[in-house]
Amino acid sequence: MPPVKFPGASGSGFPSNDSDIQQPEQTPGEPPFERRLLETLGHEHREILGQFFRADFLRQVFDDCEHTLEQDRDAALRRLRQTGVAPAQAQVLLDKMTAVLQDARLTINMPLERLLEFMAPGSGGEYLNCFARSGQIQKRPDYVPQRAKLEEQALGMHETLARSAYRDFGQYRSANGGDGGNPSFQWTSRPLYCAVDFLKSPRGGAQAYGKSYLVLAEHMKHVSTFSSVDSFARDLSPSRSRMVKPERICTWHHFPRLIVHAQNNEVGYNCLTTLKDAAAGIVGKVPARYGKGKKHGYIEAQIHGRLKLDRDVKEIHICRSELEQLQPESRRDALLKAMEKRNRQLGRRFFIVD
Repeated sequence: MPPVKFPGASGSGFPSNDSDIQQPEQTPGEPPFERRLLETLGHEHREILGQFFRADFLRQVFDDCEHTLEQDRDAALRRLRQTGVAPAQAQVLLDKMTAVLQDARLTINMPLERLLEFMAPGSGGEYLNCFARSGQIQKRPDYVPQRAKLEEQALGMHETLARSAYRDFGQYRSANGGDGGNPSFQWTSRPLYCAVDFLKSPRGGAQAYGKSYLVLAEHMKHVSTFSSVDSFARDLSPSRSRMVKPERICTWHHFPRLIVHAQNNEVGYNCLTTLKDAAAGIVGKVPARYGKGKKHGYIEAQIHGRLKLDRDVKEIHICRSELEQLQPESRRDALLKAMEKRNRQLGRRFFIVD
């Protein structure tokens, strides 16, 4: 698939700097621009403004990657040579590895029950992140605030939070640094998560999260950023430092940056070697740890856009064993009939996987 650059002055489709953004004039004593917007707009409009923050972040990552484009490429070539690749072959292999990642499918693994929630007629057909589903998440009480903090640190959202005209809608905590939540915060400002399944595993790219999975439409790659491991992953050394850092995040156009930091150990399913083999056309068994181990077993994609069933999902894969456990049997039969009807309407396929 040939690279497709975003239109716009900086190549990202977004203003190249803050001077390009026309800010409305503010009368002395008036509340900030974001606060006036919040007071006058309805719920759906606020969600859109959250999306604007997310778009500003995507632009930030794109521009950062463009700035270090040559350095990242040189670093990727050095790493390939360090693994024994001949200098004359490193350039060709890097291009092929980049193409493998660009052509890879994006998958979201989940338990069947979560998939059924997503597909239920009354759900709206939209896949939601933890900020929209905070009341339904059965995890420790501080999970959602910790997720917000982690995203800001690991993905490098601080610059966008400082400069975006829509920062009030992406700031989870109150602006004064207290523990209270920000009433302006919108769930649409934060990403959804999926896996880069470059081996097209029959179990999806991150089976540790569930045996059923979605395959996303191609256009979702272009509103995503990528990291070599899960956002929560820590180094296996005694330091236990975070592995995902802002300078290691890339876009679809900048995969050499990810290749520089790809794992190459048993815990990480020898990601770099596996990727090199895929680029060289060496076909073998999917590594045993591929997609397993929630933190180190897959390449993560962060989606900075909304995900609709009827627009953004290409295929639906349902785990046979989970399907057979659905009780009563009439519920299972009703589900299959509903899926067949739904997929005919949407013109897509669904699969039963072992």
